[in-house]
Amino acid sequence: MNYSTLFPELLKRLPPINDKDMCYHYQKKNNDNKQFKLYIPSGRKSILWFVNYNTNHYCVLLNYDQRTKSIDKCFFHYMAFKDELTSGCGTLITCIKVEREICLYKYLYYKGERYTKPLISQQCFDFKYMLENYISPLPKRDFVSLHVPYMSFQRNILLEATSLPYMIHSVISVSNYQMNLHEYCAHILVQAEDVKKGIYYLYVRNKQNDLVFYQSALVNDMKTNHICRKIFSKHFKTHINIEHSDDEEDEVVNEKKIMLQCMYLPCKKKWKPLCRSTKMMDSLSKIKFIENKKYDSIV
Repeated sequence: MNYSTLFPELLKRLPPINDKDMCYHYQKKNNDNKQFKLYIPSGRKSILWFVNYNTNHYCVLLNYDQRTKSIDKCFFHYMAFKDELTSGCGTLITCIKVEREICLYKYLYYKGERYTKPLISQQCFDFKYMLENYISPLPKRDFVSLHVPYMSFQRNILLEATSLPYMIHSVISVSNYQMNLHEYCAHILVQAEDVKKGIYYLYVRNKQNDLVFYQSALVNDMKTNHICRKIFSKHFKTHINIEHSDDEEDEVVNEKKIMLQCMYLPCKKKWKPLCRSTKMMDSLSKIKFIENKKYDSIV
């Protein structure tokens, strides 16, 4: 049986999935700020399904459309796991795929039984147990790998989030309180002043609608420097082709202002570029609103 024929048969075994089961619900708890936080990467939520069909055991990644509440695509992944995970209707986990890595997010079913533990800290403990006892690691270059969300006790949450090697969508506390990072982002025009020194200028429109200089961007790590150089350099050198030329003078810089999504870091009182944006430039009033928020727990 080929995969195109197998997929419709597998869907007949898919247990009920409710929208409320796809996300975490806040559980009030004291001293939440002193606990660790979990950093959830940006990306489309999918469902990882360990399922049994006709004595065969499969690992399937399902694209779940929350708008239509249906599965529109599936991807079969080769993975070494114990058959117990496919008991009953199997094990279903919501997740986010980032390149060749899958970040586990929330159990829906575990070994055929609906998972009922409410806290993300409990879920991650069980994720870790599953990865250590039911999943055998395979070479990363050839196969996808499973991971729990990145955890940290770092108080400067926004600074930590922008320092990770991938985009972060939200940060969740042990009480399931979720902080969406887009609330601290704005779309700002950026111009390269000196790409070699990592100097970039931000421009906004004032009350007279004139485009004026606002401040210099925060480029404080190799990741951000790499992102900006890739955006503003017309012939950007990667680690692959840099060996063919040691001359950096031939780097052609785009002198035009380009719209970037930036995040405000209150601990630095600066805006940090994240990625290129296709959206309209945000108003100065919105930028000031973000800057003037209370940042007691995330400075």
